[in-house]
Amino acid sequence: MPFDPAAVERIAANIQPGGVGDVVKSWPAPAAVEIAWGLGFDATNVWLADPPLPKNDYIITPEGVFTGTIFNTPWAGSWPGDMAYDSNRNLMWQVNVGGDNGIYGLNPPQQERL
Repeated sequence: MPFDPAAVERIAANIQPGGVGDVVKSWPAPAAVEIAWGLGFDATNVWLADPPLPKNDYIITPEGVFTGTIFNTPWAGSWPGDMAYDSNRNLMWQVNVGGDNGIYGLNPPQQERL
């Protein structure tokens, strides 16, 4: 199928707030975070992965307020990577970068990796 620039423009015109790649909101990471790396959104809060030891995910509101919840990720090989939320299973899936490079389900209420 040939690339249709006009179709791309029509699709992009409907993307809010402004377009692909636009910064929607930004805020400083919680003080405990050394390197803000992977992100996930669970339909309520933002999950922020912090690769250095002790490897953790920090749960933050969309307004940038740290909720006080930390999900420990010592199972991650080199670091815990990006995330995707599965609302059907209430799991946050996270990439195990540099380990087996698998994708693991995180169960927030039980603070466990599946």
